[in-house]
Amino acid sequence: MQIGDVRGAGGRVGALSCGPHLRQGRGLAGHTKLGVDQMAKMAITCGVEVDYLPYYTDLLPDLRRKCFSMWSEYFDERSRSKGIWYKTIQPNILRIPWFHESDLTRSDIV
Repeated sequence: MQIGDVRGAGGRVGALSCGPHLRQGRGLAGHTKLGVDQMAKMAITCGVEVDYLPYYTDLLPDLRRKCFSMWSEYFDERSRSKGIWYKTIQPNILRIPWFHESDLTRSDIV
């Protein structure tokens, strides 16, 4: 059966894209049992759905972006009433701290 036939009969067609790091076996739990290519083939030929949870490390970049976005919103809102002077000095939150590549010790910074 072709995709057009399925859609014409009122069926749903879905697609899943797996990045290259998943193909190397580092992104899906249980990848040793079934390869990503085998799962994709099963899904399109048999209609078998295989669900795997990603490793938590695959979700960390999204979490970092969300946290940074929330902190930026809070910073913008809070600096309207408090810390207006600081907002004029540093209008945007930096992605890395100013002391990132310095030779200062923690006691020097704090």
